[in-house]
Amino acid sequence: MTLHLSKEIQNLIDRRVAEAGYDSAQAYVEKLILEDEARQLRARAEVAGPPIDEYIESLPPEKQAKAKKVLEQMLLEGLNSESILADDAFWEKKKSDYIKRQQSKRQAQA
Repeated sequence: MTLHLSKEIQNLIDRRVAEAGYDSAQAYVEKLILEDEARQLRARAEVAGPPIDEYIESLPPEKQAKAKKVLEQMLLEGLNSESILADDAFWEKKKSDYIKRQQSKRQAQA
C-alpha cells in the first residue's frame, strides 16, 4: 500500500516517530490503526449493552435466579479450565485470528 501524504503530515509523523522512539513511520501508523480499532471495539461493546450484573438486574425477578445460576456455571467452568500463559505470543495470535475473521467477514459481504 502506498499513501500520499501532505508534507505537513509527513513532518508530523517523522516528529512523532523520533519523539516516541518508533522503529519506523510504518510502526507508528500501525500503532495508531490498532488503537483506533480498540476504540471502535470499546464503543461497540458499550452499544451492545450494559455489564452483565446490570443486565441480570434488569431481568424480571423470576428470570434473575436462572441467569445468575448460568453465569455462575460459566464462571466455574472458566476457573476449572486449563490455564494458559497469556504472553505476547498469545496476544499476537489472538490479534492475528481477529484480523483474519474480520477480513473473512468483509470478503463475504463484498
